[in-house]
Amino acid sequence: MPPCVFYCSGIGKTKDPDARACTHPASVLARSVDLSISGSSSQMRQTLRNAGFALPMPGHALSVRAQASPACSSRPIDISAIFRGHPLNDVTQPPAESSRHPASFLDYIKAIPQYSYPHHLPSTLMRGITRIRSPRIKNWQIRWFIRQYGVDMGEALEPDPMSYGDFNAFFTRALAPGARPAPPGEQHIASPVDGQISAFGSIDDIDGGGIVQAKGHRYGVTELLSGGALDTETFAAPFRGGQFITIYLSPKDYHRVHMPIAGRPQGIRYIPGRLFSVNPATTRVIPRLFTRNERVAMVFDTANGPLALVMVGAIFVGGIETVWAGTIMPSYRQPVSIWRYDQLRHPELAFRQGQEIARFNMGSTVILLFPPNSVYWTPSLRSGTPLRMGASIGMLA
Repeated sequence: MPPCVFYCSGIGKTKDPDARACTHPASVLARSVDLSISGSSSQMRQTLRNAGFALPMPGHALSVRAQASPACSSRPIDISAIFRGHPLNDVTQPPAESSRHPASFLDYIKAIPQYSYPHHLPSTLMRGITRIRSPRIKNWQIRWFIRQYGVDMGEALEPDPMSYGDFNAFFTRALAPGARPAPPGEQHIASPVDGQISAFGSIDDIDGGGIVQAKGHRYGVTELLSGGALDTETFAAPFRGGQFITIYLSPKDYHRVHMPIAGRPQGIRYIPGRLFSVNPATTRVIPRLFTRNERVAMVFDTANGPLALVMVGAIFVGGIETVWAGTIMPSYRQPVSIWRYDQLRHPELAFRQGQEIARFNMGSTVILLFPPNSVYWTPSLRSGTPLRMGASIGMLA
């Protein structure tokens, strides 16, 4: 059988003279080095161990993944968890990356009319429609949605689509045990959602334009997290010069949000705004889209420093719900609302990696923010990469 192709990144050692490993930090971001191994997933894992790949010394890292190709006997597998080294401290992070596709004429046709929409009225109507409990209506809604978007009900805890009390219960359905990867480990960052990477990379918050939205569009971490609140500096300052990743959830995706690393909630900030669509077309056309839209920003205390997780609303999103604060209803006229938590008064609020923390009632976008020098993204990440909740997307420094 032709071999699968593996790529390595970081610093590693091997006892096999025919197996090549990356040996220079500068090569990590520029190219990949291949190691040909054949067999099933389990055989390939064992072969790597037998080839003598040693654990890196402290301050070094090694990750290996399988590239999808006709030669592979299984889907791509991330086997970096075999190696327990520490991320390189002297490797420069890649610049922020977003979709390289410029906005098309069709993108403008889709996006520009949204400026005149009464954004919150459709969302209010959608909230009512998706909670209709009439069997005839809700069953028709669910059947149409499954056909339209190709939803895989085999992953659901309750696979019978007609058993859900209303469309919203179906849309926010729980997954069956084992439907997603197990948490990858405390040194890894797990994807908090199913979705597709819109952009990721470094936050360069100079002149207020630190986070890449799409080609030609940027916005600031301060305006993303502040909403005009008085304690903006306290809330946003830890993330300047840090790292971000933006993940778009399409209608067919699983819409619950899980912890990427273990942590405790420090606070929640509800920021009112518009409800533009957040699909790729509007992302490429509408400036500062994620800071215009209604959103919920959560900051967590973790062993690696603060973590911000921002859930951005969109047209037809009928609410954002957290497991400890309940549903945060959309209301364009409300001021910024802030909830604070401390460990002494709320000792029960501690979440493991992979534990559910929130959900979208209809879909949108999640943005993660990390402080400077705290994370390293998996080298294989690209804009447009599909993600499964729980998959490793990076490592903690």
